[in-house]
Amino acid sequence: MSVSIFNNKIVMTRGDTLSIKLDITNKDGGKYTPSSSDNIYFSVKRHYTDTECFLRKKISSSTCQLTLSSTETKRFEQPAVYVYDVEITFSDGTVDTIIPNGILEITEEVG
Repeated sequence: MSVSIFNNKIVMTRGDTLSIKLDITNKDGGKYTPSSSDNIYFSVKRHYTDTECFLRKKISSSTCQLTLSSTETKRFEQPAVYVYDVEITFSDGTVDTIIPNGILEITEEVG
């Protein structure tokens, strides 16, 4: 597998499948299990100042599994660096960015 993750930086080959299990913790360090009415999103932009997301993907609150298909990752330019974050909107409307200032680096594919 050609995906590496370190300090909120994801490095992957364009056209590969990305699959990441998210572990969400409370501010006190305890594990948070999202309710079915929580909404979790992975948002990607080319630059922080862009008004539109390049990709916005809903993450299932029951599995907390982020999956981008090879078709989705083929849309990225290569080589390129994008920015991303992951946020959760709780059932009461409160929004919390659980992964801020992430970097998504797309490396070149040969085939």
